[in-house]
Amino acid sequence: MSEEAAFLEAMKANPADDTARLVYADWLDEHAEPAKAEYLRLVTALAHAEQDYDREQPDVSRVLALSDQLPSEWRAEAGSRFKVIYEGFDDARAKIEIIIRIREVCGRGLAEAKAMCEQPPTTFFPCVPIEQGLLTRDFFRTIPGVVIRLQTSDDSKRSDISSYNIYACQRDHGREATRQFAAFIETALGLSPAAARKEARAQDVLIATELEPYLAFLRIAELKQLLPATDVGTHQGIRIGLSPVQSTVG
Repeated sequence: MSEEAAFLEAMKANPADDTARLVYADWLDEHAEPAKAEYLRLVTALAHAEQDYDREQPDVSRVLALSDQLPSEWRAEAGSRFKVIYEGFDDARAKIEIIIRIREVCGRGLAEAKAMCEQPPTTFFPCVPIEQGLLTRDFFRTIPGVVIRLQTSDDSKRSDISSYNIYACQRDHGREATRQFAAFIETALGLSPAAARKEARAQDVLIATELEPYLAFLRIAELKQLLPATDVGTHQGIRIGLSPVQSTVG
């Protein structure tokens, strides 16, 4: 086993071993990997910070910027230090949307997703990188009344979801809603108007495939900017959703 593999194995076995994480960061500096080293030091500092992890906070925004530069597999191995905890909701109108999103994001069946929604607190993901945890949390927080937070984790169990597909579907099939759906598809996929109208005839339109979780949530946020203000995930009958892809690695 190489020296680097030993560091990664130590963090996989014990995600809370921040001493190993910081020693690994020093090793990365010595081996000309400053971005990885900075990422690990930020992960460690944030794991010991008492806060709600506001994405506008300098340390948080910096770790998100570094995430764009670093391989997803490496971040999952070295940076998984946080868990996503769902604590319930205070608006009954949000229940159906919460269940739908639990199914999409966590890859659960209907009965299990319903139980998770109705019986908080429950952990959606036991140990993920901070960037995935933040965007998962914020994705659910767009539902009115949802209480969900990010917390440090010492759980060695990792998520079995490796990536997501993104789709769009039309719920309202009136003439104006159909026109708006085609216009959305045209912009989202960069198609000609005629090609977009043809694509929009499908029940579900595939927007992106096998995006790592962090990038999938970023793409969802971008797609929502193409729509006017939404109400628990819908506008004029258009829904943007996720389909999880299970990891094939044991």
